[in-house]
Amino acid sequence: MKKYIKIMIFLFFSKLLFPSEIFFVEKKEKYERNKILSLGLNLIAETRNGFLVLNDNFSEIKSYNFKKLGDFKKNLFFVTPKIKGIDLNSCGKILFKEENLYLIEMEENSNCLKNKNLWIQKLSLENLKPYKEFEKIEIEKNFFVEDMLNNFDEDLTISEFYELVNYADSRYSTNPSCFSSVERAYNIFQELGLEVELQDYSSTYAPNVVGTLNGLLEPEKVLILIAHIDDMPKNPPAPGANDNGSGSSMVINLAKVLTNYRFSYTIKFILVTGEEQGLIGSTYYAAKAYSQGENIIAVLNADMIGWEGDGKPEEENLDLSYNDNSEELANLFVDVYSLYEDIVPTLLIYCPENYYSDHYSFWKRGYPAIMGITDNEGICNYGGSYPYYHTRNDKIENCGDLNFFTKTQRAYLSVSAHLAKPLCKISAERNFNRLDFIYICPIKFK
Repeated sequence: MKKYIKIMIFLFFSKLLFPSEIFFVEKKEKYERNKILSLGLNLIAETRNGFLVLNDNFSEIKSYNFKKLGDFKKNLFFVTPKIKGIDLNSCGKILFKEENLYLIEMEENSNCLKNKNLWIQKLSLENLKPYKEFEKIEIEKNFFVEDMLNNFDEDLTISEFYELVNYADSRYSTNPSCFSSVERAYNIFQELGLEVELQDYSSTYAPNVVGTLNGLLEPEKVLILIAHIDDMPKNPPAPGANDNGSGSSMVINLAKVLTNYRFSYTIKFILVTGEEQGLIGSTYYAAKAYSQGENIIAVLNADMIGWEGDGKPEEENLDLSYNDNSEELANLFVDVYSLYEDIVPTLLIYCPENYYSDHYSFWKRGYPAIMGITDNEGICNYGGSYPYYHTRNDKIENCGDLNFFTKTQRAYLSVSAHLAKPLCKISAERNFNRLDFIYICPIKFK
């Protein structure tokens, strides 16, 4: 018995004294995550060219190329520089580099964590989950979507942008004004007739707010429209117009439009907090949804969509990051551009290492998701950089021409409606210019 206790004590302290090992396994083809997970490997992250794996016996994957990256005792962070010339060796031990993506073992108090010219995300050691297959759809011009776009009031959407940004002097996650901004969104969702929930996940951070429009035919299938409502810098004033009053106001604006219709699938309008502190709010939502078996068909994330861009290309496009499991979802944005007027053009970027916004919380759990942003800010080597990022000058007047913002909202609206499958419109009048009533929702659905 004493010998057994000594062994257990040794094993316990070994974990504290001896470092963990991390490996890189090269991809051979798309959708390889599920195949490698089925072999029992401890996958913790994915890049364009492979996977990061912890402490594994590789006897099952002799046909794959893999290499040990090193040992680590401290926290691991993904780092992507926005500009050239930053000495990342000063941040900590570099374990891995793939183009401009770095994996660095770093102290929690490293000065690099405060560098605004670095994208930084702490790496969770939780296993990746298998991909959930995307329900591919072929779309053609839809009567209801045309009606939504024809009645899309751009002035009102811009007004909401101003009202959200001007409502508080800061939306930093722990600031009382962030709580107030969340409460404002809650009230708007409630007035629209949504089922509304405040999702508390922290005693110090403002909660997430979730508004649900239940589907009529297949309500168990869920489409998510998401943006983070929290902002930076920590000390006010922190207007957070582009980052991310733009995405948050879009979610509210789309809720105002889509609640005038009924759909086959359920739509959830989610504003999360804690994004700037490491995707905390969205991680909580996604983990809970996964554990409860929520059937999420797609996640559309909007982050920093208010800036008109740097004029490259001349007609600015929306940069859309996707991974292996969301390529078909991303293609829908290309489809709606060809079908409808005044839709923003898109640049599709295969970028599974875009770890820096709330879509990643869903990617990690296998859900199809995309992230739209004016310019990809150097991530996956796609440039363009909003000059007022995380400063008190992130104001609407510094976003430039808001035509890009309104066209982007129209794109998200079109894709959302097609995904959720519109059935009818809530209408007091017959304003469809049609001779029949089949497009008006029955009274019981109002």
